[in-house]
Amino acid sequence: MIRREKLGVVNNGWPTISVPCPVETYFWRLVRRLEPDVKVVEVGRGYHNAGWAYIEVEIQTASIGKAFEEAARLDFEVMTEFEMSQ
Repeated sequence: MIRREKLGVVNNGWPTISVPCPVETYFWRLVRRLEPDVKVVEVGRGYHNAGWAYIEVEIQTASIGKAFEEAARLDFEVMTEFEMSQ
């Protein structure tokens, strides 16, 4: 039986992306332009073996599909900016 109250509930399934700290400011500018229903939550920090720090962020929206689309787009834009800045 499907429990209607559980439909659309995602437990720890939201996409997570790593944002290099050298372009963190650029990332947060992109986040400010997102639709109001997209929520970006910082969930951790770390260091890459190349010598730069990064933040881990989780993308949450009304649906898991949209969350993965937004995460892919943000990741592409951020990593493009990071590669161009090197």
